[in-house]
Amino acid sequence: MKILDTNAVDYIFDNNIILSDIDIYYATDDLFDEIEVTAFVKNKRIPKSIQNISNSRLFSESAYYINYKELLNKYGHRSFSNMKGVADISVLAAVKTVLVKINTPPTLPGFSEKVEIYTEDGNLVSKINREFNDRDLVVIHNLSDLL
Repeated sequence: MKILDTNAVDYIFDNNIILSDIDIYYATDDLFDEIEVTAFVKNKRIPKSIQNISNSRLFSESAYYINYKELLNKYGHRSFSNMKGVADISVLAAVKTVLVKINTPPTLPGFSEKVEIYTEDGNLVSKINREFNDRDLVVIHNLSDLL
C-alpha cells in the first residue's frame, strides 16, 4: 500500500507528475479533502491513481479513529486553528491501522504487504521511525521516487 503525505501531493501537482495507473496511491480523508481543493485552485484533475484510503480493504475507520486519538495525545502540540501537524497524525494513524489489518490472521503464509510512505517531511519521518521500527513493512520514499 502506498500512502501519500501532504508534501507528496504538492510535489505531484507542482511538478506535473504523471502517476502510473497501475499503482494506487492512498491519501487520508483530511488530505483527500485538501487534494480536491488543491486540484480546484490549480485547475488540475486529481490523478485516478490517488484514492481515499477509506476505500481500501485494508482500512478500518473505527480502528483509524482509535489510533488517531492515541497518536494525537502522544504527539501533542498540534494546532487545529492553523492545521499544523494534523496531517502527520493522520498518516501515522492510517499506517498503524493498515499494519494491524495486514498482520491480523487469516493471512496467507508468506504474504506480506509493505506500507510505502511518500514524504520528505523530516518530522513525520522521525515519528514514523519511532512508531514503526519494522522496516520490512514500512518503507519511506523520497518524492523523486514518484517519477
